[in-house]
Amino acid sequence: MENIELTFGEHFANLIQDDDFDIALWIGGYGSGKSFTGFLKTVLTGSIEKRRMLVVRKVYATLKDSCFEDLKEAISILNMENEWKYIKSPYEFENLITGTQIISKMEILESVNLVFKQSNRLLFLFSKKGRG
Repeated sequence: MENIELTFGEHFANLIQDDDFDIALWIGGYGSGKSFTGFLKTVLTGSIEKRRMLVVRKVYATLKDSCFEDLKEAISILNMENEWKYIKSPYEFENLITGTQIISKMEILESVNLVFKQSNRLLFLFSKKGRG
């Protein structure tokens, strides 16, 4: 695997490697880097271990233009396009190596073990390791 150099906001830089959490709350305004960092962390986590992840947005119709495109960008920045398969409807991703799924369907919450929730000023990550 090649080395990739990325630049992060100071208070989000350490969060990429931090896996010692059950719930993470990232606070920052527009352009702070919380979403960029969160999507990179989501892609990296799903590339390392098998997970079932859920990305949540207040308005489902905006998933394509925001979260789906941001996930695609994170995958591209990390040069992992060959590891991930995109399913445009209903906006899902699957890692071809680990089997990780990133989904946007609410009806299967019981088997989800990582939730990524983005809003204007907050980013939540909820992780249940070893469950689901």
